[in-house]
Amino acid sequence: MKTIIKGNIINPISRLKTEYFENYAIVIENGKIIELLPADGIEKKYSGFEMLDYSGKIISPGFIDNHLHIPQVNQRARYGENLMEWLSKYILTAEDSFEDLEIAEREIKNCFNCLIANGTTTAVMYNSYHKSATDLAFQIAEKSGLKAFIGKTMMDYFTEGKQYETTDQSLKDSYDLYKKWDGRDNGRLNYIFTPRFAPACSLELLTEIGKIAKQESVYIQSHLSENKDEIEQALNKFFGFETYTDIYDKTGILTAKTIMAHCIHLSDYEFNLIRDTGCKIAHCPSSNFFLKSGSFNFSAAERKGIEFGLGSDVGAGPSFSLFDVMKSLNYAQPYHILPQKSYYYATLGNAYVLGLEKDTGNFEIGKDADLIVIDIKKYHQDFKFSTVENLLAYMIYLGHQGFITDMFVRGKKINYIK
Repeated sequence: MKTIIKGNIINPISRLKTEYFENYAIVIENGKIIELLPADGIEKKYSGFEMLDYSGKIISPGFIDNHLHIPQVNQRARYGENLMEWLSKYILTAEDSFEDLEIAEREIKNCFNCLIANGTTTAVMYNSYHKSATDLAFQIAEKSGLKAFIGKTMMDYFTEGKQYETTDQSLKDSYDLYKKWDGRDNGRLNYIFTPRFAPACSLELLTEIGKIAKQESVYIQSHLSENKDEIEQALNKFFGFETYTDIYDKTGILTAKTIMAHCIHLSDYEFNLIRDTGCKIAHCPSSNFFLKSGSFNFSAAERKGIEFGLGSDVGAGPSFSLFDVMKSLNYAQPYHILPQKSYYYATLGNAYVLGLEKDTGNFEIGKDADLIVIDIKKYHQDFKFSTVENLLAYMIYLGHQGFITDMFVRGKKINYIK
């Protein structure tokens, strides 16, 4: 496949540098970017390539969402006073329903269509604790064309006394899915081991996941220090550990391929532990606002050189839009977060979290052509800007799914799932 995509290119380079190229072209061959150059005269140089003309529109790298829950797509905006009450009142019942594969299929397709509508080309997702429903999620992800990291939620123990699965079954089901799906389609699909959080897991389960991580270098995702009641439950259950983070560290869960969501109430010692193990963080400001969980220590994470990115955390997060998450990132801090920095954490920064910085996140030559087309004039026909910062601020603070007109992953146009 040989394609030229023409438009105004915006390209994140670092936390403080974003390039802008007016009337440029991205040349794509076999799903890879082979050149980025001015559009004038491009047809002659690349005769035989299909031309897709988006003149006047913004071409951006696709957004990367590093944390969301598939079964919670229709649990957004369910009011709860705090995390643990919200989980008990709404979420666990919704996840139970995925035992019915008709329900699961409907919700999974809905989730993927929401990602497509909002310009998310790569997503890191928790499914329910059901093996069959998670296998189905991979089947739908495969058809969607999106890049996806999906894990069966592992929870062999819960503090309210309900056992959702045995330890052995949780490990076997997860490992079977890992062997079947991890690395499918040249790495477009990946399996991610997914212990829900320490209060829902036995010490044996966490320890065995840690052993698998050491043996096979697998991806892992979980939650850490989102809520003070959660921290108390974890420490009461795992007696003898000094901190919540120690539970994950001592069981081998913290690795360079682990993503811990939230990490709001961490001590300096715990931040250092995250840094020293190479563990990554998914910051979910929209969700933290909704559940009043607290505010992530953004400056500490940056100062310590911890790699982190942004997640919508649907369904505590009420929106799939990374525009909304980027604006919440700024609102959640007592000082300004520059638009270029917010944009970086939704694109290239999130690629670094996943170890995909050589494959996606910006328009560097040789990377996959993962991109979205943004029509910023849908809101304001006469919008003009003098700096990249002006443009990004406009996109972030006024942007919504209606701005996204088209999406491509590895150069292939993505359509909604029927």
